[in-house]
Amino acid sequence: AKVLSSQTTQSLEQALKVFEDSTSNQIAILIINSLEGEALEDYALKVAEAWKLGDQKNDNGVLLLIVVNDRKIRIEVGEGLEGPLPDAMCSRIIRNEIAPAFRRQAYDEGVAAGVVGIIQAIK
Repeated sequence: AKVLSSQTTQSLEQALKVFEDSTSNQIAILIINSLEGEALEDYALKVAEAWKLGDQKNDNGVLLLIVVNDRKIRIEVGEGLEGPLPDAMCSRIIRNEIAPAFRRQAYDEGVAAGVVGIIQAIK
């Protein structure tokens, strides 16, 4: 959807690589313009499965899906991380970290805050 600056993209890629290397947990971010009528949950699950996020044995992947024009956000969590990152925590991260920045059109700030929130919850 081209809403992040190249500097933020590079910074996030580096941070997520370091996190994956040190924990084996994998976090991916997908930002698209529209779901084109598809259900958010179904789309997120389909992407997480297609991308094979996390270690297959541990199912320790997380997908942060942002749909700009539909104004929807979902954090899809693999079973291996549902303990430290339950639905309630995901909802809190979206509501308190990501959404306020997005309301100000500060996508760089919102995505970065969301990733920090996810990492802190998993640690």
